[in-house]
Amino acid sequence: MNTHLGPPSREFNGGEFALVIALAFGMSIVGSVFEAFSYSGRAIEFADKDLVWTLAYEAFVGGIIAMSLKNRGWKWSDFAIHASRGSTIFGAILAIVVLGIWYLFEKLFGEVPASVTASLASIVAVSIFNPFFEELLVLGYVVQAMRKRFGLVTAMNVSLAIRLLYHLYQGPLVVIPIAIFGLVATLVYVRMGRLWPVIVMHAILDFVGLIST
Repeated sequence: MNTHLGPPSREFNGGEFALVIALAFGMSIVGSVFEAFSYSGRAIEFADKDLVWTLAYEAFVGGIIAMSLKNRGWKWSDFAIHASRGSTIFGAILAIVVLGIWYLFEKLFGEVPASVTASLASIVAVSIFNPFFEELLVLGYVVQAMRKRFGLVTAMNVSLAIRLLYHLYQGPLVVIPIAIFGLVATLVYVRMGRLWPVIVMHAILDFVGLIST
């Protein structure tokens, strides 16, 4: 697959990879899979306490992961963020396209039941911080850590699988929309060699999804 990511430079380390994924997403994956097996169709609640917990957890765990990766020689440039005005605009356009696809999906199959009582401040905070945390790790880290040993396609598939696993708590209807978002995000990152449009897209989708529910 054609990519504008630079040549792979990170050697895969199984212990490092397991630690990062376990810290970042392990608890979410276990809880999400458990919720998926016991899913009853009840509305998912997004209250202030839920969003504040998410922010606190990601800040704490993100700090641990950042120190660990820095000690192992990882640099910001390894994630290929490349923020710019053009990539910001492109990310916003992608968000509009994905929102349109999601809207059509909901018209055909129904909405995922959710109840949002969180304040605007909490919604804005989580819509800014969460996309950085998730995309840096589930996309940037996974792809860059794996692609030299396992190849780009395998790295992309593992990234998408992890993303799906920690969203299963939202019920079976969410699998297709999340898969669509994950596929778009992964292809954009790999083809453009820029993580920033994906972060912008994710931030807009989080904000719109929470504010409009």
